[in-house]
Amino acid sequence: MPTKVRKNKADVVRKIVRDQTMISGDFETALNKIGRTCAKTLNIQEVHFWQFTQNGEALTCIASHNADRKPPIKAAQVRTQQIKNYIKILQNNLYLVALDSTHKPLKPARDFLRPEIKASLHVPVYIGGALSGVVQFNQLKTKREWETSDFVFACKTADQTADTLKEFGMRGNEKYIPDIMEMLNHTLDHILKELSLEHGIIRLDEIPITRGYSPEVEMKFINRYRISPEFTYRTAVVPNVNQTSGDFRELVEVVSNAGIKSFVTVPIVIDATQVGCVHVASRSVRDWNRETVSLLEWTASHIAHIVNDIWIRQDNLTLSDLIQSFHDNARLLNKMMSFDEAVKTVGESATDVLETDTAFIILRNPDTTISCPWISGLNPDTINHIIDTEGASVQSILRHSRTPILFPDIHKSVLPNSLQRHLAETKTRSTRIFPLVYEGQAMGAVFGFYKHARLFTRNERSILSLFANSATLTLQNAWMYDQVKQGYLGLALALANAEDAREATVPDSSLRSAKLAAETARALKVPEDEVMSIHWAALLHDIGKKDVPEDILQKSGPLNDNEWEMLHLSPEIGERMLEPIPQLHNVAKIIRNFREHYDGSGYPDRLKGKQIPIGAKVLAVTDAYTSMIDKRAYRAPRPPQEALQEIQRYSGRYFDPVVVDAFNDVARRHID
Repeated sequence: MPTKVRKNKADVVRKIVRDQTMISGDFETALNKIGRTCAKTLNIQEVHFWQFTQNGEALTCIASHNADRKPPIKAAQVRTQQIKNYIKILQNNLYLVALDSTHKPLKPARDFLRPEIKASLHVPVYIGGALSGVVQFNQLKTKREWETSDFVFACKTADQTADTLKEFGMRGNEKYIPDIMEMLNHTLDHILKELSLEHGIIRLDEIPITRGYSPEVEMKFINRYRISPEFTYRTAVVPNVNQTSGDFRELVEVVSNAGIKSFVTVPIVIDATQVGCVHVASRSVRDWNRETVSLLEWTASHIAHIVNDIWIRQDNLTLSDLIQSFHDNARLLNKMMSFDEAVKTVGESATDVLETDTAFIILRNPDTTISCPWISGLNPDTINHIIDTEGASVQSILRHSRTPILFPDIHKSVLPNSLQRHLAETKTRSTRIFPLVYEGQAMGAVFGFYKHARLFTRNERSILSLFANSATLTLQNAWMYDQVKQGYLGLALALANAEDAREATVPDSSLRSAKLAAETARALKVPEDEVMSIHWAALLHDIGKKDVPEDILQKSGPLNDNEWEMLHLSPEIGERMLEPIPQLHNVAKIIRNFREHYDGSGYPDRLKGKQIPIGAKVLAVTDAYTSMIDKRAYRAPRPPQEALQEIQRYSGRYFDPVVVDAFNDVARRHID
């Protein structure tokens, strides 16, 4: 027959929290006050407060309350080496039923169970995210079965113990900082076992720990819960999904499709921000009592408390490095580039920031198909074959991906089965799906894979969110740039080809000049984005001649002043034609200035020496060279060697000597 216990335990805890005299005097006195109140409320005889020594080598009873003895007794110190299993179990559980009328004595706790103890409940105490000690509640002489209300009261008492010890400057032991993933797994298992349930989820930001649900239902649940403001700070208690309306309807639809008839969902809140939830569910209609809901609410609070402290510790160690990595990669992403270059840059930046072992990018194409344009560390043929054969499954992932999500076990993820098997062969254990969302729609995602997953704090995930936005805009801008460039450059190239056709019998004159110009620029160590501008300038350098009559371009004799004036205006006209395209501003500037001379005698601005852009200097040389070796209507082509000699003759007058030297090396390789 269970011992009768007073039912106002919640009120007692609130009274303890409000009682400022608890922290008066020394910590032993304060703990004895807490112990005395607990013993009276639970109708038990003993409450012991144990604390790890600073070096973590022993667990010492720092205070005790015993209803039958005065003064309070202190138990002996216990070496941690002899209770390793006890400490491990303590870390992995919200509380331990070391003994009661329905449980045999817990073997790892035998060092604490004297013969006269008939029931014993142990609750870990955490300070600063690290295990500090344990509070033990003992019933003497008569047997007892611990109730859910006892567990809630004992857990809240442990929290109050931690707050009291912190007031006296005590800390958790650095040796016993829990692994967040393990803690969430054990916590969910503990709760489900206690409530005799099979379905549950603990979500902590990107981390979902799930039991009973499929990965697909898990993802839908997480997305629905995340975007439902009514769940931000409210506990949802649904005894019967068929009798629910209003706020919870959409979430009910997700879980009821999985056969759920009843559930409770409690938000996990850190610093007034919802960061996840604790969710348990039943396949039958269930009337959730106050004690059960209180236990779940305490569990959510307990997770928030420990995780926040661990995140603070981690931020102190890693946040500055992540910020630096973000800034370094943001500089790369902010450059204008083609779509192919952008995909590669985003992929490499993502693997750096997310610290993945392997990765690939999946993108949605304009025709609604998907493609995998970038792969790192995995077999491209295998990955593309999986995507080709199981594209519908991958499409579903993109549809339901709105925020990053980490699957600690790839075998319990939403990834296609064939991909799971392939990744298992590479010793991959976890996957992080990092969606690239543009205007509310996932345009794709970075799939990162880990042998040992890196967990990010809330502050770190804020940095990752900025990175995701930057990466998405880089891809979107690059795609738009390619589209605009293809349209405008298609027109520009048509004009350029027309000029080639009018001036030469060789149709690829501009292409030859572009190739030589790019190679010369690279020989001069010009940055690659400038090389591309020089390449396009060489292709388009004559588009400003579109209004010059053909008879002037083909004239074999000397030009008069008016004819020269028309030709001298062509670089400025070419610049104005390209100015409407923001991505070609640098190209336009090169085209304006490629007729300038090194000594200042050129046009249109009479620039000289260093005033002339490097791209214009390079184009001046390559255009002069290709003009000489191409056949014109008014003259025969000149031999390449003779053309090079002519270039050399005007070095320092028309052409930059440094550019001429670099060009000579490039041109001679082509002649050879």
